[in-house]
Amino acid sequence: MIRPLTRAEIRRMKKLWAKVPPITGCKGLCWESCANAPMHPVEARYLGAKYPRQTGGVERLLELPILGPRAETLEPADCPFLVNRRCSIYEDRPLVCRLFGQPLLGHLRCPYGCDTTHKLTAQQGADLMTAMAQAGNEVS
Repeated sequence: MIRPLTRAEIRRMKKLWAKVPPITGCKGLCWESCANAPMHPVEARYLGAKYPRQTGGVERLLELPILGPRAETLEPADCPFLVNRRCSIYEDRPLVCRLFGQPLLGHLRCPYGCDTTHKLTAQQGADLMTAMAQAGNEVS
């Protein structure tokens, strides 16, 4: 049995999400990039519990590769949250999706010219990823 997230874990996760500057003038054309978005276990637990019909539940999401070396070798697959070429959980999207559009690494830059209100450095992006990896490690 997978332990539900505590309120503190959810607050920590959402605070990290809020540190990513929003995209301004999004044209909604990046849906082709919405495939195999690996997420951190805390995000998988949250999204699987909140959206069980779209994800198959927490257990199903936790079976998928999480962020790490294996994520780069995945074959493309549609994101379960992509509906009519739009993110159906935009406010709850994982950190890696929020970082899309940030020029942290060349492959995260939006190919359609959408931009962010301010840029994160590569170190800031790495720090957010590290903090998210630790966000669900509360001992029950």
